[in-house]
Amino acid sequence: IAFHGEIPEAETWLDYVMTILYTAYPVWGDADGGWHEGVSYWSSYNGRFMYWVFIMRSAFGINVFERPFYRHVGDFALYTLPPGSQAGAFGDLVSRTQSKNVAPLMAILASGAQNPYWKWYADTCGASLPGGYLGFLYAANSTDLAPKAPSDLPSSKVFRGVGVAALNTNLLDAKDNVQVHFKSSPMGRQSHGYNANNAFVLNKGGQRVFTRSGERDVHGSPHHKEWMWESKSDNAILVNGKGQIKHSPAATGFISAFESSPTVDVVVGEAAGSYENLERWTRRIVFFKPNVILIHDILEAPEPSTFQWTLHAIGTFALGEQEVQWEGEPGSARVRFLEPAGLNLSQTDQYSTPPHEWAKFNFGEWHLTAAAEEPVTHREFLTLITLDGADAQEKTAKSDDGANQVSLTLPSGTATVELRPDGFKVAAPGFDASF
Repeated sequence: IAFHGEIPEAETWLDYVMTILYTAYPVWGDADGGWHEGVSYWSSYNGRFMYWVFIMRSAFGINVFERPFYRHVGDFALYTLPPGSQAGAFGDLVSRTQSKNVAPLMAILASGAQNPYWKWYADTCGASLPGGYLGFLYAANSTDLAPKAPSDLPSSKVFRGVGVAALNTNLLDAKDNVQVHFKSSPMGRQSHGYNANNAFVLNKGGQRVFTRSGERDVHGSPHHKEWMWESKSDNAILVNGKGQIKHSPAATGFISAFESSPTVDVVVGEAAGSYENLERWTRRIVFFKPNVILIHDILEAPEPSTFQWTLHAIGTFALGEQEVQWEGEPGSARVRFLEPAGLNLSQTDQYSTPPHEWAKFNFGEWHLTAAAEEPVTHREFLTLITLDGADAQEKTAKSDDGANQVSLTLPSGTATVELRPDGFKVAAPGFDASF
C-alpha cells in the first residue's frame, strides 16, 4: 500500500492480496464464525490478521466485518470458551487455551464489528489490550461501545461449515456451565483440526470431564502423529480396532441436525465418510439440561466387524457391569451402556506413543474402551451419561418394529426418546421434536 504508485509491481501485489481477501480468506472459517483448527488457532490467525483489517478500513474504506465470517467471528469463542473456561475442546493446543487468553482479541473484534456481546466477553475476562503497532491501530479505530451480556442469546450454537456444535447451559459463567462439544466436519481431519469426526467432549464448571487426549510436544512428533492424529485419542468409535482416515481432508463428516432450547439440545452427525471400513456411523446426542446426556450410535459395516467405544478422562474410571463411574475436580459422572449387552470394559493410562520425556507432561489421563467383541455388520450403542448423581431413572424397551424406546424420569418430568434407524423423536418438558 505504501509503495502503490511508486513501485510498478505494488499494484500487482495489492491486487493479489485483495483477491485472496475476497475469494479465499479465511480458508479455515465458515459463515457462522467457526474455525476448523480450534479456538487456539482461531485466536492466533485472527489476532495476526487484525492489523490488515484496520489498514483496509483506513486506506480503502473496506469493512472486513461486513463479510459473513467476520460478522460472527467472536461467536466461536463466546460459545466454545465461555468466560471462566480453563480449556477448549478440539484442535491443537486447546487444553492450554483459556477464556482469558482470547479476551484481548475479543476486545478488538468487538470494536471492529461493534458487537456488544463480544465486548462483554472481553470486559468479563479482564482483557488487557495489546501494545505496539496493533495497539496503536486498535486505539485509532476504537469507539465507545457498551457491553451487553448474552443472556438473551441461545445458549448453544452450531458452526456448520466447520462441523462444530457447542451445547451450553450457561454462557455467562463457565463455572456454572455444563458444555458438550461435538465435531463432524466437512473439512475433514486435516491441519490442526485433526480430531475424529462424530467425537464429543464434555466440560463442567469450565474444566474437562471427558476430553480428547494427549498434548502436542512437537508438531509431527511420534506422539502427535501416532496418538493425537489417531481416532483412538478421541471420544469416538473404532472399527476392528482401526480408526478414521488419519490427518486427511478425505476423512469427512457433517452435522445433519441441530436443535437448541432452554431445556434440551440435540445434535446429529454422520461420519461414515471418515472410514475405509464403514458404511454408516450416525451419532445422535440428546442433552437434557443440565446434567443428563443420551448418546445413540448406529454403525453399519460391509462385513462382520467388532466395534470399540472409546472415552478419555483425567483420572481413573471405576469399572462396573455395563457402566463406569468417574470423579474429578469438576464433579462426578456415571456412564451406563444400555446397549449392547456384554461389553468388555477396560482402561489404561498408557499411550501407544507417549510424548517425549523432555516435555515433562503429566496428564494423568486414562483411556477407556467399551468393546463389542462379537463381529456383526450392524451395531448400535445406547449410552446414558449423568453428572453429579443426577436423578435420571431410565426404562428401555423395543417397539414392535424394532425401535429403541427410552423413558427417563427427570426432576423436571418424564422424557421419552424413540430411536429408529431412519429418524428419532424426543419429547420432554418444554421440548418436542422429530428428526
